[in-house]
Amino acid sequence: MNRSFNFPIAAEQLIPHRAPMRLIDRLLSYDGLQGVVEATFPSDSLYLQDDGSVEPAALVELIAQSFAAVKGYADLQEGTTASRGYLVGVKRFTFQGKAYGGDRLLIYITKTGETDEYALAEGRVERGEGVLAFGNLMVWIPREV
Repeated sequence: MNRSFNFPIAAEQLIPHRAPMRLIDRLLSYDGLQGVVEATFPSDSLYLQDDGSVEPAALVELIAQSFAAVKGYADLQEGTTASRGYLVGVKRFTFQGKAYGGDRLLIYITKTGETDEYALAEGRVERGEGVLAFGNLMVWIPREV
Protein backbone atom coordinates (compact mmCIF):
# COMPACT_ATOMS: atom_id res chain seq x y z
CA MET A 1 0.00 0.00 0.00
CA ASN A 2 1.65 3.24 -1.14
CA ARG A 3 0.25 6.40 0.43
CA SER A 4 1.09 9.95 -0.53
CA PHE A 5 1.91 12.79 1.85
CA ASN A 6 2.50 16.45 1.08
CA PHE A 7 5.81 18.05 1.97
CA PRO A 8 6.89 19.56 4.26
CA ILE A 9 5.95 17.10 7.00
CA ALA A 10 6.34 17.96 10.69
CA ALA A 11 8.99 15.80 12.36
CA GLU A 12 6.70 14.79 15.22
CA GLN A 13 4.59 12.87 12.67
CA LEU A 14 7.62 10.78 11.69
CA ILE A 15 9.83 10.21 14.74
CA PRO A 16 9.15 9.37 18.40
CA HIS A 17 11.35 12.18 19.79
CA ARG A 18 9.61 15.06 21.54
CA ALA A 19 10.96 18.42 22.71
CA PRO A 20 13.51 19.07 24.01
CA MET A 21 15.05 15.86 22.58
CA ARG A 22 13.57 16.35 19.10
CA LEU A 23 16.12 18.43 17.22
CA ILE A 24 14.67 18.42 13.70
CA ASP A 25 11.65 20.44 12.62
CA ARG A 26 10.39 18.97 9.38
CA LEU A 27 11.07 16.73 6.42
CA LEU A 28 11.22 18.89 3.30
CA SER A 29 11.64 16.15 0.70
CA TYR A 30 12.40 12.47 0.23
CA ASP A 31 12.74 10.57 -3.04
CA GLY A 32 13.24 7.05 -1.69
CA LEU A 33 17.01 7.45 -1.45
CA GLN A 34 17.84 10.98 -0.29
CA GLY A 35 15.96 13.23 2.10
CA VAL A 36 16.27 16.86 3.12
CA VAL A 37 15.37 17.88 6.67
CA GLU A 38 15.18 21.32 8.28
CA ALA A 39 16.19 22.23 11.83
CA THR A 40 16.59 25.40 13.86
CA PHE A 41 17.93 25.44 17.41
CA PRO A 42 15.95 27.94 19.50
CA SER A 43 17.90 30.50 21.53
CA ASP A 44 17.00 28.65 24.76
CA SER A 45 18.03 25.19 23.48
CA LEU A 46 19.71 22.81 25.91
CA TYR A 47 22.28 22.16 23.16
CA LEU A 48 23.71 25.67 23.00
CA GLN A 49 27.11 26.38 24.53
CA ASP A 50 28.07 29.59 26.34
CA ASP A 51 29.11 31.29 23.07
CA GLY A 52 25.71 30.52 21.48
CA SER A 53 27.08 27.73 19.29
CA VAL A 54 25.46 24.31 19.06
CA GLU A 55 27.20 21.46 20.88
CA PRO A 56 29.01 19.44 18.16
CA ALA A 57 27.45 16.13 19.28
CA ALA A 58 24.04 17.63 18.48
CA LEU A 59 25.05 17.78 14.80
CA VAL A 60 25.55 14.00 14.86
CA GLU A 61 22.11 13.67 16.42
CA LEU A 62 20.62 15.90 13.70
CA ILE A 63 21.78 13.40 11.09
CA ALA A 64 20.51 10.45 13.14
CA GLN A 65 17.08 12.04 13.59
CA SER A 66 17.00 12.95 9.91
CA PHE A 67 17.53 9.29 9.06
CA ALA A 68 14.72 8.40 11.47
CA ALA A 69 12.47 10.92 9.69
CA VAL A 70 13.06 9.49 6.20
CA LYS A 71 12.63 5.94 7.55
CA GLY A 72 9.43 7.01 9.31
CA TYR A 73 8.17 8.57 6.10
CA ALA A 74 8.96 5.41 4.11
CA ASP A 75 7.13 3.32 6.72
CA LEU A 76 4.07 5.59 6.58
CA GLN A 77 4.04 5.39 2.78
CA GLU A 78 3.88 1.61 3.11
CA GLY A 79 1.01 1.91 5.59
CA THR A 80 2.99 0.59 8.56
CA THR A 81 3.85 2.21 11.85
CA ALA A 82 7.21 3.95 12.10
CA SER A 83 10.05 1.57 12.97
CA ARG A 84 12.09 2.02 16.13
CA GLY A 85 15.79 2.45 15.46
CA TYR A 86 18.90 2.89 17.57
CA LEU A 87 22.09 4.67 16.61
CA VAL A 88 24.87 2.10 17.04
CA GLY A 89 27.77 3.55 15.07
CA VAL A 90 29.29 6.78 13.79
CA LYS A 91 32.18 6.69 11.30
CA ARG A 92 34.30 9.24 9.50
CA PHE A 93 32.47 12.17 11.08
CA THR A 94 34.00 15.57 10.33
CA PHE A 95 33.14 18.96 11.80
CA GLN A 96 33.94 21.91 9.53
CA GLY A 97 32.07 24.75 11.18
CA LYS A 98 29.77 25.78 13.99
CA ALA A 99 26.02 26.17 14.04
CA TYR A 100 24.43 28.81 16.28
CA GLY A 101 21.05 29.21 17.90
CA GLY A 102 18.58 30.56 15.35
CA ASP A 103 20.49 29.23 12.32
CA ARG A 104 18.35 27.50 9.69
CA LEU A 105 20.09 24.19 9.06
CA LEU A 106 19.48 21.73 6.26
CA ILE A 107 20.37 18.10 6.77
CA TYR A 108 20.89 15.88 3.72
CA ILE A 109 20.56 12.18 4.42
CA THR A 110 21.15 9.26 2.06
CA LYS A 111 20.62 5.58 2.86
CA THR A 112 23.73 3.79 1.59
CA GLY A 113 22.97 0.19 2.57
CA GLU A 114 20.91 -2.15 4.69
CA THR A 115 20.66 -5.69 5.99
CA ASP A 116 17.80 -7.38 7.84
CA GLU A 117 18.21 -5.26 10.97
CA TYR A 118 20.81 -2.61 10.15
CA ALA A 119 20.85 0.45 7.94
CA LEU A 120 23.79 2.56 6.85
CA ALA A 121 23.43 6.23 5.98
CA GLU A 122 25.55 9.23 5.21
CA GLY A 123 24.56 12.73 6.06
CA ARG A 124 25.68 16.30 6.09
CA VAL A 125 24.55 19.42 7.91
CA GLU A 126 24.60 22.69 5.98
CA ARG A 127 23.97 26.33 6.79
CA GLY A 128 23.53 28.41 3.66
CA GLU A 129 26.20 27.29 1.22
CA GLY A 130 28.54 25.95 3.90
CA VAL A 131 28.87 22.36 5.11
CA LEU A 132 29.16 22.29 8.91
CA ALA A 133 29.48 18.54 9.47
CA PHE A 134 29.25 15.24 7.63
CA GLY A 135 29.68 11.56 8.33
CA ASN A 136 28.27 8.04 8.27
CA LEU A 137 25.88 6.31 10.65
CA MET A 138 24.83 2.76 11.42
CA VAL A 139 21.35 2.27 12.82
CA TRP A 140 19.95 -0.94 14.32
CA ILE A 141 16.28 -1.41 13.43
CA PRO A 142 15.15 -4.51 15.31
CA ARG A 143 12.48 -6.63 13.69
CA GLU A 144 9.30 -6.78 15.66
CA VAL A 145 8.71 -10.28 17.01
